[in-house]
Amino acid sequence: MYSTKPLNTTNINRAIDLLTQAKKIPFFGLASSAAVTHGDMSKFFRFYIPVLYFVDVMMQHIYCINYRYGNVVICILPTGRMQNLVEQAKVAKANDAIIITIITANSSLAQIASLSIAITVPEYTNIYMPMVSRLAQLTLIDVLATGFILRRGQNFRDNLKRLKDI
Repeated sequence: MYSTKPLNTTNINRAIDLLTQAKKIPFFGLASSAAVTHGDMSKFFRFYIPVLYFVDVMMQHIYCINYRYGNVVICILPTGRMQNLVEQAKVAKANDAIIITIITANSSLAQIASLSIAITVPEYTNIYMPMVSRLAQLTLIDVLATGFILRRGQNFRDNLKRLKDI
């Protein structure tokens, strides 16, 4: 697996800053990215911060209407063109949401985002294999989670060690 374009490390570092300051982190995904959002929630769940994931358009919409300052919404899609999620992001943005997207560059969702991390990978549809975009999304979330852990300091890492022993 390889990216056809390098990742923007400035945006990755800024995303880590926003995540470490967030009061709550909901992950939004649809279609093939729905499974990714569940995995993302599972990673960040251990970080002593409320995390949610929504793969239902109506639940996403209700959350965006009730958005409160200090939350960071992470939208994950392979293309960034799925109109339902674009509409949810518009509602959240109207309520001053901080929106981080993990999608293809120059998509309509990237235009709405506060911060976009573009993943450009080839998809091989002529053979059966896990979608490369999903693997790239999961890898990027691992990078964000690692940055989150490192920025939180030693006491935070010690607590994670205790959780691992459970």
